[in-house]
Amino acid sequence: MTMSIGRRGAIAAATAVTALPAAAQTVDPRRGGTLVMQGGGTTRHVNGALQSGTAAGIPGTQIFASPLRFDENWNPQPYLAERWELAADGKSLTLHLVPHAVFHDGAPVTSADIAFTIGVIQKYHPFKPMLEPVTGVDTPDAKTAIIRMSRPHPAIILAMSPGLCPVLPKHVYGDGRDLMTHPANTAPIGAGPFRLTQFNPSEAIVLERFDKFFIPGRPYLDRIVQRTYPDNPTALLAMERQEITYIPYVGTPRDADRLAKQTHIQFSDKGFAGIGAINWIEFNCSKKPLDDVRVRQAIAYLTDRPRLLRVLLGPKVKEAMTPIHPGSNFYTPDVNHFPYDIQKAEAVQAHLRPRPGAGGAGVGDRRIHEEPAQAGGDRNRDPLGAGFPHLGAAGGEP
Repeated sequence: MTMSIGRRGAIAAATAVTALPAAAQTVDPRRGGTLVMQGGGTTRHVNGALQSGTAAGIPGTQIFASPLRFDENWNPQPYLAERWELAADGKSLTLHLVPHAVFHDGAPVTSADIAFTIGVIQKYHPFKPMLEPVTGVDTPDAKTAIIRMSRPHPAIILAMSPGLCPVLPKHVYGDGRDLMTHPANTAPIGAGPFRLTQFNPSEAIVLERFDKFFIPGRPYLDRIVQRTYPDNPTALLAMERQEITYIPYVGTPRDADRLAKQTHIQFSDKGFAGIGAINWIEFNCSKKPLDDVRVRQAIAYLTDRPRLLRVLLGPKVKEAMTPIHPGSNFYTPDVNHFPYDIQKAEAVQAHLRPRPGAGGAGVGDRRIHEEPAQAGGDRNRDPLGAGFPHLGAAGGEP
């Protein structure tokens, strides 16, 4: 059997890194300037209604506006929708759009664009189940959109956020051409605070301030330059040399420790819960003996998670009790816990061992090996194997 180690990020509360003058103080925002930052990687395009991921999402959420935004406490805030109402029965969400929002080509944002965008997301987005209950969008007037649902949907408000619902101009993307190959995906027109002026994802994506953005006085910056680096060490070196001033997140605690030695760099662990980077161990439950929940329970009792976190990732890591990031509004620790307990694991295994003369092998006679999900994953093998000595687990081939 195989134990895979999936990796969606190295630390539960990832760290954003900003280069600041050594004596920097908190000041009021000033208009002007260019932010030079590490981009999220290469991407085919930046249309977040068709694909997910930070490579498209980092620039895409600046190019496109969404119905709502969210504050640091996950509370919805006005954006393209100046106000909204969720029906008492939970089956409809009414969005009242701001009256003066326009796309980068000057066309007004209307309810028809909301309806069109919802339809595109339902058909193409990798996370389209988030809108599965939606049955349609009514547009009684140009500034009112009513999202109808077959049943109450707790996530409908969050689904209106920038990374999940970038509002597309229907007059551009609804011209009958294949949306997956539409030329506007790489030359997008949105209603966000910045417009795209250069798209060379292997080198840089350049955004410039949209002067007709509907929020008065915003954005403050003139330009955002997102540079693409071939690997993390190159990006870290650029940060150390002050060639860039912002890294959205660092990949490993080692990277954070390295940058922390620089006096001109400031760290923050805020704002990353929306992406929810976590590490997890996953099992192929279609194969024996992992198809038996008792085997998985025994493994859970034999997993010394605090030790694994300390050995593999260091002291900056937080333990998550579910696949949902602890910083998420949807996270709860109120689940079944399986603390490291050899005696409980052995009690579970006692029910799994074959009777004398019955043939076969108990779970204690099996071996587990890991298949690292990416280059560099070998460093996880020995500590993980050492975490299951009583189960007969070992790194390497079985």
